Amino acid sequence: MITISKELQEKLKNCKTDVEFCKTLADNGIDVEEYQKTVPDEELEKIGGGFVNYNDDRVYCPWCDNAEEAEISYQVLVSIYHCEDIYRCRKCNGFFKSEKGKRGDAVPIKLYWDPNTIFEW
Repeated sequence: MITISKELQEKLKNCKTDVEFCKTLADNGIDVEEYQKTVPDEELEKIGGGFVNYNDDRVYCPWCDNAEEAEISYQVLVSIYHCEDIYRCRKCNGFFKSEKGKRGDAVPIKLYWDPNTIFEW
C-alpha cells in the first residue's frame, strides 16, 4: 500500500500535468509504477494519449479552438486527483478543463498555458 503524506498531497494539488504529477511522486520517493497500479484500469487506458468522449460532448481547446480529438490529450492522473476533466491541446500546448453547460454541452475553461514556458516580464 502506498502512503502519501499530507505534505506530498499539497505538492500534488499544484501539479498541472501528468508528467509533473509523476515527477513529483518520484522526487518524493514514491514508485510511479506502483502508484499507477492503484489507479483503475479504465483510467490507465487513457494515459497513452487522447481521451474517450463518454458524453458525446464537443471538447475543444478554448485557447486555439482546436476540436480534433486526436490533438487533445486527457491528463489522467491530474484529473483523477483533482476530480476534474483536465486536457492539454497538442496544437497550442494550452491547458483547459471541461465543465457541463446548461444544455449538456461541454464548456471549456482556460486553465494555464504551457507550464514549461518561461515568461519574461
